[in-house]
Amino acid sequence: MTQQPTILVIQPDRALQALIVRVLKTASFQVVRSTSIHEAQALVEQEAFDLVVIDQWMPDHDALEFCRSLREHSSVPLLMVGASSDAYMRGIALDQGIDDYVITPFHESEFLARVRALLRRSQQTTLQQQPNYTECGSLLINWQDQQVRKHGELVHLTKTEWALLKLFIQYHGQVLTHRMLLQQVWGKSYSEDRAYLHAYMRRLRAKLEDDPTKPQLIHSESGIGYRFARIEAPSYAPAANPASLAHLRLPYPIAALIGRQHELTTLQALLAKPEARLITITGMGGSGKTSLASYIAQTMHQTQQIPVVFVALDTVNDPSLVAATLARAAGLRDHGDDESLERLQDWVGQQTILLILDNFEQVLAAAPQVSQLLQHCPNLKIVVTSRIVLGIYGEYEFVLPPLGLPDLQQSPEFEQIAASPAIQLFVQRAQAVDSQFRLTAENAAIVAEICVRLDGLALAIELAAVHSKFYPPQVMLQRLNQRLDFLQHNSPDRTPRQHSLRGAIDWSYELLGSYEQTIFQGIGLFAGSFTRDAAQALWPNDEPSRIERGLHHLVNASLLQRETSSDGLSWFAMLDTIREYSLSKLPKGEAHWLQQQLLDYYVELMQQAEQAFLVSNHTGWIKRLERELPTIRSILAWGIQQDNAMAVWQLGASFWRFWHEQGQISEGREWLAKIQQLQPTSIPLAIRDKVRLGAGVLAFIQDDYAAANRAFGEVLVEPRSEHQTKAIAHALTNIGMVAYWQGRYAEAIQALQESLPLLKMLDDRYGLASSLRHLGMSQLVQHGSRSALALLAESLSFYQELGSKSGIGTAMGFYGRALLIYGDDHEAQQWLEQSIAMLEPLGNWPAVARSQTFLARVALAQKRYADAQQLLHESLATLYRVGDREGVAASIEGLAVWSALNQQPERAQALWAGAHWLRELLGAPIPPADHQALRRMLPHQFSFVQQTQAPKSLRHLVGCALAADCSSLGCAEHG
Repeated sequence: MTQQPTILVIQPDRALQALIVRVLKTASFQVVRSTSIHEAQALVEQEAFDLVVIDQWMPDHDALEFCRSLREHSSVPLLMVGASSDAYMRGIALDQGIDDYVITPFHESEFLARVRALLRRSQQTTLQQQPNYTECGSLLINWQDQQVRKHGELVHLTKTEWALLKLFIQYHGQVLTHRMLLQQVWGKSYSEDRAYLHAYMRRLRAKLEDDPTKPQLIHSESGIGYRFARIEAPSYAPAANPASLAHLRLPYPIAALIGRQHELTTLQALLAKPEARLITITGMGGSGKTSLASYIAQTMHQTQQIPVVFVALDTVNDPSLVAATLARAAGLRDHGDDESLERLQDWVGQQTILLILDNFEQVLAAAPQVSQLLQHCPNLKIVVTSRIVLGIYGEYEFVLPPLGLPDLQQSPEFEQIAASPAIQLFVQRAQAVDSQFRLTAENAAIVAEICVRLDGLALAIELAAVHSKFYPPQVMLQRLNQRLDFLQHNSPDRTPRQHSLRGAIDWSYELLGSYEQTIFQGIGLFAGSFTRDAAQALWPNDEPSRIERGLHHLVNASLLQRETSSDGLSWFAMLDTIREYSLSKLPKGEAHWLQQQLLDYYVELMQQAEQAFLVSNHTGWIKRLERELPTIRSILAWGIQQDNAMAVWQLGASFWRFWHEQGQISEGREWLAKIQQLQPTSIPLAIRDKVRLGAGVLAFIQDDYAAANRAFGEVLVEPRSEHQTKAIAHALTNIGMVAYWQGRYAEAIQALQESLPLLKMLDDRYGLASSLRHLGMSQLVQHGSRSALALLAESLSFYQELGSKSGIGTAMGFYGRALLIYGDDHEAQQWLEQSIAMLEPLGNWPAVARSQTFLARVALAQKRYADAQQLLHESLATLYRVGDREGVAASIEGLAVWSALNQQPERAQALWAGAHWLRELLGAPIPPADHQALRRMLPHQFSFVQQTQAPKSLRHLVGCALAADCSSLGCAEHG
């Protein structure tokens, strides 16, 4: 009678254990039960089982670790029982050596079917044929017939000797310890009986070796075990069981990989390329390099069945120990000599293997050994994680960016915040320490701000999330003002340098040379992106090439980011977290000197930019200064704080043109006001006049005509001979410009005509263009003469000669507006559309909005009401944002006409009254010619009437104008 299979059931839940035992006994299986791993370990040492059924969650020991241990010396089928519906966790279990997984609750028939299937598969595997032959020296091994011939003569082997030989061939070239041989062949109960093993080895040598006293096949490793000679044609050897790689100890991620699917897919694609044999994953400490490497290891092992060796180097600081560490990770013995690398090369040989080297940055001197491995092992691929690239031939760098963050400037919705990878990681780790934590509509924005402040760095986010057990998000955000000291948590499963954000960066900093540390400290002064030239300006006495090499080293060390650009400049940037650390390392004595160098650099840079703003296309300068704006703000604030009057006055005298072009008017006025408080009497008059002209222009744009006239008037104070002619000419031009917008056309014409001879004398074509433009408009609205077009055209020609795209676009807008006043709608449309097309790429949004306002009036005249409404809404929003209140009034007047033409008379009257209220407030009446042009668009029976009701505020007025349902300035909404 055939003996029924014996099944070991390891199940701590006695009710579930009783169910499983009953089902198995009903099917006539013999059952042995256990409630703990400790008890089960004793049972498997005493008895051979045909199947093991084990619960996924055991109270006294890790079930997967037990299964891995069992797999090292047994191929018994393993069936895991658990409640997890997580496919990823089941995948990990199966990859650990589990043969099948049953989810509870289960149906009894399905459970029995899986048990029988595993038993059948096990029996079939036992009966499978081995490869036919293996040749080794004088030996020829026939696996099918289980015969060995030496020099053609048949060698009789006992069952035990055959098992030993099979094991040696399977692991040829590798050291097999006494303990492993005893356990694999005789079982665990013999694991310490070395004398028994030595006796068998003597008999086996006598049968297989030509001279047993000088063995060539079975070598003794003193005190360790035995090693069979490497076989040159290993393809004939018996296939190694997948479990034989269990000693490689591939790490299994304990948490899901968040926000890295794109990187994982990209890295897989790169690994698939034959030429990409060495890939280095770089990134700042705590960015998630090890996690990504662990996942790629598992993915490659699971999907392509590629053997993977994962080597953690975080505790290895001596490059000379790397080769021995790699050899040990591969299961090879360290002989204490210098041949570990050669033995590893021999072991890898022609095999297809993926080698993961984690945390390589502190043993960079061992990089040539990595290169040597690749040269000698053609099917080997290596993935390295390091804060610093290895710098060897054939290396592919894979830069791991921070986790994706929500764009807080766009005021994202809750769903957008919740979908951000950085937020998801925070929530996951917060819930790990506080199961009640939830991301809600109330705290989402604060959590998002926390993650943004931490630059999306995985380690920093995890360290912050741990504190959610003690602090609500709002308090945590406040504590991040000292993030380097606040973010720390001692975790036994992390290396000490990962216990704090400061510690993570300390590790990278300490790997730098002294000069690179100096560079790193200094560039922390850059609050935004910076160029190579800007960095070199910090150390004017150093060789520029040496500074550049230092920057490149910091990029390779993942402490600095290289930014792409099409402007031909070398751009760099530093994460805010790294920058805070950098500044903490900067000696106070050096900081002052470096900041002075930086201030002087930007004074000189802005003087170059000023000339470009005046005479040429300055789009490139605008884009450049946008990137450097945070640093300019920072160094300007420092200069004001230090009372460095001359430098900050010089910087303000040039930089106001950038604020003007970008529509950052309020910010520009605030800076210029602070600058003018610094010792003005000690500043040369020419510089003071430039700042006053800038302050006046910015005030004018915000319709603060009183402030503008005061600023311009200061340039004209007697005696005029002390002021530069250019400053006087520009002051007159600007005074005329203000007078024009205030409806004082005669005064405007007088001032502008007075400025023209001075500008011509100076050959100041930029000033001439501006003066002619406003002189033409003044004559147009006062006299309605078409001769004004000639002045506007002459203004445009000057801008074209200068190549000033901003000036050309603005002049086109004025010319189109003049044509609109004359009723030439079709030609006005062409000029205004060209104006917008010219100005939009420059980012000159105030001028764009002005042209949109009058292009909308063309659309109204042509009865294209939908186009008109869209243009007016866009222009109104922009003009309100930049503070151009006269422009706001003009847009609202257009919307009033639109409402009248669309049968909304009450709304039309309300908006017209609101625009009138605003003009009265500004002292800027609607130009008569504009009023007449708008009046021509209205039905004859419609007229605007004076209303006494005023809007509650400008914000309320703009809200009403943009809302579709607002028909009264007294409404409660939109305020």
